[in-house]
Amino acid sequence: MKSLLTIKTVAPVLNAAEITIRRMLRRGELPHHKIGSRYLFTESDIEEYLAASKVPAKYPVRQTETSEAVPV
Repeated sequence: MKSLLTIKTVAPVLNAAEITIRRMLRRGELPHHKIGSRYLFTESDIEEYLAASKVPAKYPVRQTETSEAVPV
């Protein structure tokens, strides 16, 4: 069985306060499991959330022949 994470353990992973995690839950932003009054998360729930919330770079960087990063 996968280990389940609590709000207290998820907050540092998302770099957010516990109250912010609770607000995200109320708004339906985080996938979770609710058992009784406890909100629990799997690692894959959090990984999926992070992947879905990724913002692409506004200005992609390309490599030149000298291997220096140059803005496009």
